Amino acid sequence: MNFKLSLLGIFFSVILVAQNNPTIKFEGKTYTVYSFFDTDINKLLHAIKYSDQVSDGNWIVPFPGTQKPAYLFSIIDGKLEGQWTSYYKTGLKKLSGIYSNNKKEKLWKSWHPSGKAMEESVFLDDGFYRMVNRWDINGTPTVTNGLGKYFIEIDGATYIATVRSGIVISQEKYEPKAE
Repeated sequence: MNFKLSLLGIFFSVILVAQNNPTIKFEGKTYTVYSFFDTDINKLLHAIKYSDQVSDGNWIVPFPGTQKPAYLFSIIDGKLEGQWTSYYKTGLKKLSGIYSNNKKEKLWKSWHPSGKAMEESVFLDDGFYRMVNRWDINGTPTVTNGLGKYFIEIDGATYIATVRSGIVISQEKYEPKAE
């Protein structure tokens, strides 16, 4: 029997694979290990769960073949609730924010693989977000208080995104001038 658990496609979609789930003991507590098939990357992942219920509980999803966490999150009444954190394979934070009733809320932060801040955005009640601040890989501010420009890679091409009032209003292909 398979259960489909959609956790906002922007992050990942997984299918819980029913099986005789192994358990591990750590610091006197027993944890159940569940297997997931991540449909975004077509890989089998494993999650370690604190509670015995299938959907509710605090979840740790490690990178395949490691014990390093890729995602940490909680599900209450079948919905994302509370702190969400994802990590790079190096163990540095990638994305962090709050869910309430399965919706992103308040301030969300993302980091470059180096660990330097990349972006701070605020999610509004209508489900939209406003970019507050953004930094390049060197830590130089490119968007401040919702105003600025930054470079973004899309399908191997470089674009310049223009932000006004926290909203990306344009993306123009960047072509360096020949000397």
